[in-house]
Amino acid sequence: MISTTSDVNRFFRALLGGQLLRPAQVKQMQQTVPAKPFQDFWTDAGYGLGLMKRRLPCGGWAWFKGGGGWNSLSDNAITSDGRRSATVSIASNVVPGRSLVPQLTATAALIDRALCSAQ
Repeated sequence: MISTTSDVNRFFRALLGGQLLRPAQVKQMQQTVPAKPFQDFWTDAGYGLGLMKRRLPCGGWAWFKGGGGWNSLSDNAITSDGRRSATVSIASNVVPGRSLVPQLTATAALIDRALCSAQ
């Protein structure tokens, strides 16, 4: 998918705000299992159906679904109530064997700051 950060925010706000799917369907997407490979840098990370969750440092949960390609990485998150969202898009050097943990940690910190400072 090719999109802008504004479009991604609008999509996630509509999804979690109940404008795209029935509440029962969103609830089903939010049933998660532990995402252990990601728990080193996202607290209590979990996988759902097309969504992931992680605990925010200011309390509550953030729902997200990042992605990337050969030269870019996007990360995003939205609060459980769908009121606050943030998306970060950065140039990246996705190379087999090279860890993305430093980049994902940095984008998550930016997003956490945006979501938590609005409280």
